Amino acid sequence: MYSPNTRHTTLGLCLLAAAAFPGMAGAAGFSFSKIVDPSTPRPDGGNFIVINNIANPAIDGSRLVFLAGNTLETISAWSANADSSGLVKLADLNTPVPGGVGNFTTLSHVGAPLIKDGTVVISGRDSNNALHFTIHAGLYQVPASGGTLSKIVDYNDPIPGSTGNFQGWGDTNSGQRSFSVNGGRVAFKGVDFNSSGGIFLANLDGTGSITPLAVDFGGFRCPIDTGPILGMNGFVYPSLSGNRVSFWGNDVFDPVQGSNKIFTAPDTGAFACGFVGSSIYSLPGDPDTPQHTRYSSPWIQMDGNLIVFRADDSQPVTDHNFLGLFAVCADGSSSVNNPDGTPSDPTCGLPKRAQATDSPFTPIAHTEDSLPGLSGLINRNSFAFAFNQGQVLFRAFDEATPAFHEALYLAKLSDGSITKVIAKGDSLDGKQVLELGNPGPGALSGNKLVFTAKFTDQSQGVYSATQQPCATDVSSGVTVTRSGFRLNRATGRYVQNITLTNTSGSAITGPVSLVLRNLSANATFANKTGDTACLAASGAPYLGLNLVSGVFGAGATVARQLEFTNSGNQPILYTTQIGAGEAP
Repeated sequence: MYSPNTRHTTLGLCLLAAAAFPGMAGAAGFSFSKIVDPSTPRPDGGNFIVINNIANPAIDGSRLVFLAGNTLETISAWSANADSSGLVKLADLNTPVPGGVGNFTTLSHVGAPLIKDGTVVISGRDSNNALHFTIHAGLYQVPASGGTLSKIVDYNDPIPGSTGNFQGWGDTNSGQRSFSVNGGRVAFKGVDFNSSGGIFLANLDGTGSITPLAVDFGGFRCPIDTGPILGMNGFVYPSLSGNRVSFWGNDVFDPVQGSNKIFTAPDTGAFACGFVGSSIYSLPGDPDTPQHTRYSSPWIQMDGNLIVFRADDSQPVTDHNFLGLFAVCADGSSSVNNPDGTPSDPTCGLPKRAQATDSPFTPIAHTEDSLPGLSGLINRNSFAFAFNQGQVLFRAFDEATPAFHEALYLAKLSDGSITKVIAKGDSLDGKQVLELGNPGPGALSGNKLVFTAKFTDQSQGVYSATQQPCATDVSSGVTVTRSGFRLNRATGRYVQNITLTNTSGSAITGPVSLVLRNLSANATFANKTGDTACLAASGAPYLGLNLVSGVFGAGATVARQLEFTNSGNQPILYTTQIGAGEAP
């Protein structure tokens, strides 16, 4: 678990070695599959063209969706399996708009397509040029396996609780954050002719009524909070999970003196809005005080009872320009105090605050941190992310000049580990990575993720990565006995005998590995099997025990000899860790 004061030096940082690609084999914690690149034939003729930050792939389970084309005028939407099979075109600019006029003129009006439970939702505009003050757009759904598109909601639909129809759909420059899909429904931003509106909920199949969840017309409709002077408004960037939606809102004075908040509301349309983040809540790790926290729309995502968000200090006193990723309980329990004034236990699995006055936020990574593969601290342009099932996929840069480093990382909220997935300079598909695309909110699903990469040969492609199973730490059930060191003059190496005894009371299923953590810099583990990729001591040398039966029996003993080179003839120091069940 995180500590509210945890920094990168105490996080369980896991460093991925070079990303092997040939044969798409398991590689240091991840296996990779190329979905498409310029060498991939399109089923409708020609080859694929994909561009970082236009393709914006999203995945759910083993099926993904992405946009092909090098401009918004040549765009087409495709789906495929995570192993690159099953390519299907879903729509292009020759596709008639259901319920609209003519063909689509864009397929990413307020965000690239998202996929959930076998359905793809597309944000598109039609060819209607007659309504000069209306954004003639809508949300449409199509089976991920291909088929007929149908309308969910568009500019012909009346706004519930207001007059007239939907006239707009949010910020077209915000990326994939003006709608969110979950449980057969879509939460979306919609506005009227006066740009008043808010967050609404609709069924994907177009049946039933549209439900307003938080709106700023007809009087303030989130009565739990009215802001310091004027009511909060401009509710945007919904994230839907279960029976709850989260979103962002601010008042007219934000971000200098006013207020901005992360809100939550039930899916019932009762306007029972609460908030879990406020501009007066401090950000853990920010060296400046006082702080005015600004939640970086559109980067707010909810999954289950957890919300992950990007935030910064909008009024920095120093030149730190603090910004980072943080987590908070969606039910607000991470900021609740007991009747005696002590912090309560959060219900979402985040750590309890040490003091009642502490921030309710748990830090994931921020600009006072450094990460494996980066040189120095993280640049504040970092932290585009996706959040799913307790894991956060994010992109980070460093401050190095003239050539910065960048990488995609996977953070686990359960143990604080941060694993490098792929980085600039790594080898992928036989080429060297030059640049990575920003992950959108749909880029992570369970143990699978999707991303775009640009290479030094200027080609670009869409790829999927699958996390490989990782060894379990069984150190508490294994006793390790070490002899002293002796010099083998024939080889020039120092040798040490080591004995492992299974004291857990149960058999331990292999493979079993002995990991040497914190090996002193003067020594090299000469007969190691390899380096860890995903166990907490990532990048540490390990020895596979290669048990004949594949099982380390209860009470059994295994003896091995370790060999070291010692450049300075100084003491050889290390601590041990035992991994089992998978490669470490």
